[in-house]
Amino acid sequence: MADTAHLRKHYAQLATEELLSFELDDLAEEAQVILSAELDARRADPDEAHHFRKMAGSPFKLDTWPTDHPPLPKGPPYFWLKESATQAHHMGAEREETLAADLQSLRASCSALQLELPQGFLFFMDSPSLWKKFRSVNGGFFDLRRQPVRCPTTHGYLIPFISDQQYCHFYLMHLTPGSRTYEIVWADASYTDALYATPELFARNHEHDFDASDIHLCNVDFEAFMWNHYHDHEKRFAFPPFQAVD
Repeated sequence: MADTAHLRKHYAQLATEELLSFELDDLAEEAQVILSAELDARRADPDEAHHFRKMAGSPFKLDTWPTDHPPLPKGPPYFWLKESATQAHHMGAEREETLAADLQSLRASCSALQLELPQGFLFFMDSPSLWKKFRSVNGGFFDLRRQPVRCPTTHGYLIPFISDQQYCHFYLMHLTPGSRTYEIVWADASYTDALYATPELFARNHEHDFDASDIHLCNVDFEAFMWNHYHDHEKRFAFPPFQAVD
């Protein structure tokens, strides 16, 4: 009984995207029953229903990283950052002098392509007091220099917005012209380099091993993505060798 209660509590704390990433056939029968009940409850919740619609029809591989923190709490945008400290080595530092201009240029490019950037994204990127609260254990930083590029598996566009320090791993936003829906995805450097390559460079350096499907869905809500990012990285900063990092 205690194990059942613990499992029920564990599933209740996970984000919907994480619950949807479980394969029922891989779970014990009792766990299948508990997980199915939690998913059914969330399907009936209007605030959660969009996750099921988006995940079910996503053209991307599902790749949500397991977490041990609760889902994004309900409240005003980014209210949960109110008591968080401003970081000396924050994720905006790398492009701090040009981030506002980069955002303005990106907004113009998206407008020309009939792409609607999410309000939660715009509010966050236009608020240094928010993005200065984020740090990254792999030197990740906010980078809005690149313009929208066509996605090879959809009718939409991809926009990189976070890069790691070595330019090996990227988080991107996927937008579709004329639609307010979007996805947060990730891809590695070989994928993003191929996206932005000229036809000649693509043919020479990427065509022989480029897999257009090698792109992974992380989230369908920008604030929820940043909530997960914040807690995942802060948890890792609490342990050596990161304890001394300010």
